[in-house]
Amino acid sequence: TVAMILILALYWAAPFWIFGHMKKVWGNKAYWQLPFLLVGLEYFRTLGELAFPWTNLSYTQSYYTAWLQVLPFAGDTLLSCWIVLLNFMAFYVLEHSGKKRWLGLAAGLTLWFAPGFYGAGVLEKAKVEPVMNVALLQGNIDSYRKWDSAFTQASFDTYRELAWEAA
Repeated sequence: TVAMILILALYWAAPFWIFGHMKKVWGNKAYWQLPFLLVGLEYFRTLGELAFPWTNLSYTQSYYTAWLQVLPFAGDTLLSCWIVLLNFMAFYVLEHSGKKRWLGLAAGLTLWFAPGFYGAGVLEKAKVEPVMNVALLQGNIDSYRKWDSAFTQASFDTYRELAWEAA
């Protein structure tokens, strides 16, 4: 357990340690590398026996189906990179003034709306008339009776009746 906690802590420590060294060398230009370091972290966190991909940033966007339409291009790492880039652009706008602030705001707004517009177009093309109706049937049959061969016909009758009701 202790080893696992240390490994999980190192997942976050490694990219920020690298970022700290990059910031010493490049100054504020190192911030441009931070989204890629964090996405690299997410990728490496999905490998091996201690894989924890369900904590990726991209999973926070599951309710925004238009944004999810970019996933076929590069998987959930692209969406995670997009989230970090948006946050970086917000930081950039707050840290700068004048022309750089407006440039950062324009880039941030473009980053914000582009996947949504693309996804809305994909979803619009996907709208089709339903070909068939689908129903999920739950017979609510006691588990002890379900596997008893004496009640097999009763189980089939229950599901047949539910299917006719659903149709």
